[in-house]
Amino acid sequence: MLYQLSDGLKEIGIGDITPGALCFGVISLDEAEKVKNRFGFSDQTIEECKSNVDTRRASLFVYDDYSFGLMNLLDRGHVLGDRDRIAFYITKDMFLLVDVHDADKSTTEIFLRAMKRYEQGTITTEKIVYAVLEQLILHDDQMLAAFEARLQKLEDKLGNDKSDDKFPKKLALVKKEVLLMRNYYEQLVDIGEMLAEDANDLFQKDDLRYFTIFTGKARRLSDHTLMLHESAVQIREAYQAQMDNRLNKIMKVLTVLTAIFQPLTLIAGWYGMNFERMPLLKWEYGYPLIICVSLAVSATIIIVFKKKKWL
Repeated sequence: MLYQLSDGLKEIGIGDITPGALCFGVISLDEAEKVKNRFGFSDQTIEECKSNVDTRRASLFVYDDYSFGLMNLLDRGHVLGDRDRIAFYITKDMFLLVDVHDADKSTTEIFLRAMKRYEQGTITTEKIVYAVLEQLILHDDQMLAAFEARLQKLEDKLGNDKSDDKFPKKLALVKKEVLLMRNYYEQLVDIGEMLAEDANDLFQKDDLRYFTIFTGKARRLSDHTLMLHESAVQIREAYQAQMDNRLNKIMKVLTVLTAIFQPLTLIAGWYGMNFERMPLLKWEYGYPLIICVSLAVSATIIIVFKKKKWL
């Protein structure tokens, strides 16, 4: 799907591009490989598209006459799932979006939505690049708000002492997703900054502001994910403190029980010795006396613990 702006906007084939006319669209990786020599694109760019060494990486390569970008899109519905992979070539009068891996056909949808951003007579290379990049983060603030709500729900459970065995797993999942999103936005910030630098003079100076605007939006999203990550860390620390407090309470109860029954164990052990001549052994009231002594010792310990506020 290619469009050329020459006496109006026309849909053309990959072999019908007119030099000097603004051209933009979506092509397949096979088509990119076929025309790379015609447009002077490096073989390394095709190899980068085919490489899966780091499926989370996004990058921008600046050449003399063009820039080449490669990124993995964020699946808003399943952040940790498989991600679409796109590449793009930018020249002074051409923007080609390469569909490297697109299971849900979202690349074409992104491009079509970007085309509707501007009127035909006002389209420039800078504007169409900005419109495509803008689609990559469109409504992401709502997605981050949903993650914030998930964290708030976990925090409320923790505050109400309703956390269960699945709480650490749920929290770890949110934390992992937030870290992945932050990495994604940081890479978009890098791409936006490099485009704004315009090291190979592809863009009109007055239109570089579009990339500055995009970089600002991506950075705000990155800052939001950083805040979410810090919140997740604080919740984890609060959860750990709560678990430690529960453990301390259990140990306190065990210590109190041990302190109460230890004297009784001593008495039972003392009068359990097999000696013939022991005090109270043959006395008629010996057994009731030992019971009373044991109860008195236990009551004394409990009273002392309560005065010390250990109970």
